[in-house]
Amino acid sequence: MLENSNVLITGGTGSFGRLLVHYLVHQYPCKSITILSRDEHKQFKMRLDYPESEYPQLKFCIGDIRDFDRVNQVMKNIDIVFHLAALKHVHIAEQNPIECIKTNILGSENVIRASIQNSVKKVIALSSDKAASPHNLYGATKFCADKLFVNAQKNSENTIFSVIRLGNVVNSRGSVFEIFEERKDQNIVYVTHPQASRFIITAEQGIQWILFALKDSKGGEIYIPKIKSFKILQLAKVIAPKAKIEFIGLRVGEKLHEHLINETDSNTASEFDDYYVIYPDFKTLEASNGKKLPENFVYISNKKDNLLTFDELKKIIKSQRFVLNI
Repeated sequence: MLENSNVLITGGTGSFGRLLVHYLVHQYPCKSITILSRDEHKQFKMRLDYPESEYPQLKFCIGDIRDFDRVNQVMKNIDIVFHLAALKHVHIAEQNPIECIKTNILGSENVIRASIQNSVKKVIALSSDKAASPHNLYGATKFCADKLFVNAQKNSENTIFSVIRLGNVVNSRGSVFEIFEERKDQNIVYVTHPQASRFIITAEQGIQWILFALKDSKGGEIYIPKIKSFKILQLAKVIAPKAKIEFIGLRVGEKLHEHLINETDSNTASEFDDYYVIYPDFKTLEASNGKKLPENFVYISNKKDNLLTFDELKKIIKSQRFVLNI
C-alpha cells in the first residue's frame, strides 16, 4: 500500500515518528511523506538530517491536530495516515487534564473527520497499554481515542480506521528507560515500587507492527502484539548497576501493572500466533479466523511466564541504546 502513496504522519518529529520516517524513506518508495507537528525547531533539525535535495518526498508542515482547518488542509491528496501525535506523560496529563483532552481526544476526532472528508484510504492510530483499564487521565484519553477510531468505521464508506496498541518503546523520549539512562552515573536512581511491571517493545518491532496493521486491517480492529514485560526494579539494575535504589511510591495516576487486554476486551477478541485482535463487535469476531479467548482472559504485565530475565532485558537495552537517536 505504501508504494507510490502519499503518507501523512502526525507527530512525525517525535522519537517514534522519526524512526518511522527513517524506515519509510529507506524501505518504501512513497510518493510523498508529510510530517505534521507543532515544534518548528524539531522540524528544522530533522530537515538537516534529510536535506530536500536528497529526500524530495519529505514535506514538513507546522500544525497542531487541535486545529481542524490545518489538519484538513494538510490531508489533501493523502492516501495513508499514521496518527502518532499525543500528549503522553502521565503526571503532566494529571496536572493539565484539559490540554491532554484537547490533543488526545479532540485532536484525534479532527484527524478522523479530515480523513473521511478527504477520502483517505487507511488510518492507523497508535495507542497505549494505558488505554486498557485506564487508571489515569492519559490512559482515559487514549481509551476515548481508541473508541473514536473504532466507531469512525461505522460512519465511513471509503476510509479504513484501525488501532495498534503497544507497550513501552525502549529508549523513547520521556520513558523510564531515558530517565534511568540520565541518572545511571549518579549515586541514586528512584523506583516507584519494587513489584511494578511494564510491557516492553523495541522501536523496530513497533514499526513492523504498525505496518502489519496497515496491511491486515479491514476496519475497526485494535491490534495487540504478543510482547514481553519487565519489572522496573530490574530495569534500574540493568541500566544503573552501581547506583543505590530508592523507592518513592507510585505517583498519582500510576498503575502497579499494565494491561494490554482486560476482561471486557477479551469478549470480542481473537488470538493469533503472535498477536491478538479486539474486534468492534461480535459479528466481526465471528467472521475472524482467530482463536476465541477464554472467558475473563487478561493480558497483564506481571504474568510470570511473560517477564524477561535479567540477561534478556540487558541484551535488549544494549541493542537499542542508539536506535532512537536517528
